[in-house]
Amino acid sequence: MREALQNNKTVARKRFEGLVRRFKCDHELFCEYKDVIGDYVMEGIVERISCDSLSNSQGFYLSHHAVIRSDKITNRLRIVFDGSAHEDGHSSLNQSLYTGPNLHPNILKLLLHFRENPVAFTADVKSAFLQIELDFPDRDFTRFFWTDNLNNEPYVLNFTRVLFVLRPSSYLLAATLKHHFKKYKEQYPHTFDLLNSSVYVDDLIGGRNDIPNVLRTALECLQIFSDAGMLLRKWRTNSKQLNLLWQQEGVKTEFSESSVVDLGPRIKDLWTLGVDWDSELPPKLRRKWQQWSSEAEDLTEIRIPRYCLDNGIHWKFIVERVPWWGEFYERLVKTVKEPLRKVLGKVLLTFEELSTILSEVQIIVNNRPLTCGE
Repeated sequence: MREALQNNKTVARKRFEGLVRRFKCDHELFCEYKDVIGDYVMEGIVERISCDSLSNSQGFYLSHHAVIRSDKITNRLRIVFDGSAHEDGHSSLNQSLYTGPNLHPNILKLLLHFRENPVAFTADVKSAFLQIELDFPDRDFTRFFWTDNLNNEPYVLNFTRVLFVLRPSSYLLAATLKHHFKKYKEQYPHTFDLLNSSVYVDDLIGGRNDIPNVLRTALECLQIFSDAGMLLRKWRTNSKQLNLLWQQEGVKTEFSESSVVDLGPRIKDLWTLGVDWDSELPPKLRRKWQQWSSEAEDLTEIRIPRYCLDNGIHWKFIVERVPWWGEFYERLVKTVKEPLRKVLGKVLLTFEELSTILSEVQIIVNNRPLTCGE
């Protein structure tokens, strides 16, 4: 990495000077920006670099800017560092870093398992990435310019913790957490299994069958993360005893599947009349579409129940309504399945390969050459 990176001090300095000009036009923004950097310094997240270190070591400078969240009353300013900026013809910091393997659980499986438990809970790790320290030689590649006085020359700070914007950040967090969780495999086996499979980036998404198990798991999770210097916060649950925050059952509405089905004939009417996409609708069709549009507003009120195992799905096979009748269709499937099993065994085929083989079988079956009769 060090060999591939070129000194980008000039580019980073120019971008910081542009930020300073913005500060001079918006002093309130500068004060908020200054408070955030000051908190970083007090918490040891960033540190000031001495002149000797700047001259004796290779480094890389990160540009940064402000993102304002107007929907928040407190902490509405967030400083974003750019790990992808680079000079023409040179690599950026992110291009020079190894991303690492994906250690996160499959999000689909995670959400499906989440819906299996009657009592669900979620939590969030506060500033998870900033709780992981950077190795000393790597800190030189997280430098950035800053100044407490807009009339003074800027000085250089560098990060002592992992930045979220860097490519391997997600891997570093996941690898660190999994390594820490292994320490509790024997002490808290059930909680270890949960954490190992239900933590996605910095979010814990899990559940248990009853409230006592949830309380026990929550206390064990708090202890495990606390031992790593991390705070597990923003707990949410669907249990009334644990401060009900969302309903187990979805909100019922008057919008039914028939309203969706009714859309089909309306589209068919448009095709039949040959109405173009930018043409005005006939009065009769216009009234129908206006009626459907008013009913479709109820779509915003639909809620899908989170817990999905309280009512099972009951399947019924009605032979009389099945094309070719059920048993006859199954016999047809068997006549194809048995020969394929003998020929292919356990070989896995793509859809195209299977289609090709079935087509060749069809050709052989339909090929009935004439023979001489006696």
